[in-house]
Amino acid sequence: MAEPNVYGGGDIDRMVLRRLDEGWLAEALLHADARLLLGWRDRLAVVDALDGPRLAPLPARAFAALEGRVTVLLGEHAGAVHFAVDTGDLDEAAATALVPEGARLAELREVGSTLPAAEAALAAAARGVLQWHRAQRFCGRCGAPTTPAEAGHVLVCTNAACATVHHPRIEPAAIVLVTDGGDRCLLGARTGGQNAVHSCFAGFVEPGESLEGAAAREVFEEVGVRLAEVRYHSSQPWPFPGQLMVGFIATASTFEVHVDETEIKSARWFTRAELLAQVADDTVRLPRADSVSHRMISDWMRSST
Repeated sequence: MAEPNVYGGGDIDRMVLRRLDEGWLAEALLHADARLLLGWRDRLAVVDALDGPRLAPLPARAFAALEGRVTVLLGEHAGAVHFAVDTGDLDEAAATALVPEGARLAELREVGSTLPAAEAALAAAARGVLQWHRAQRFCGRCGAPTTPAEAGHVLVCTNAACATVHHPRIEPAAIVLVTDGGDRCLLGARTGGQNAVHSCFAGFVEPGESLEGAAAREVFEEVGVRLAEVRYHSSQPWPFPGQLMVGFIATASTFEVHVDETEIKSARWFTRAELLAQVADDTVRLPRADSVSHRMISDWMRSST
């Protein structure tokens, strides 16, 4: 099995069967081995180690000061049960005062690619679900306030006549690396000029549309290229705020590029040698290292087929 993408790996037991056990949850939060990931407005507490940033969870005894806030069970890893706690109502100084000594609040985009696999997955889950809590404070059906249930993985409408159960919203998007079936790939850039980031083509899946259909539609809309074959590569949680990126490698059946400048400014075919050289001299930049787009392009550059 291929190595998981960033945010999708790690040996984590998500403890789904424990989410309805209120007694166990209360005890787990007070256990000495419980770990609380402090979330503040899409930032998480990290500490800068010699080999890169690491999550800086709060010890269980800190929960008394945070009781009453949104708390979500993330799961068990390395013998410790992990929760996420939202402190977004505090100002930055007050939130910073809560983090462990020597730690800081960092955006996941900054540190995600350097975190160990399990920590990256825990951080992604924390960021995604806490952001969802902030966005879903009211019922989308009747407008009444919502209240957490199932250890924070469900929000229930408080209007008894409605009682709609809301689950975290995850938006699937197809992301496609287009090749000519030989030694060229097609990449697009959202900005022009030197040092532009060149990436795969991506877009959200529409109602009634398959993932493969979305992949083909997005490529045609953005660069006017038709696809002959679309093959699954891998998927990736992308909590910015709540996407699931589904990666594909596609073979083009047409090769003339017609850029739709609404979403991208330029697109071009690269041979492997051209792309390797231009990335090396920084005339072309690749997407963020934590993205499946970066992985697909990097794998293709270094492959022979």
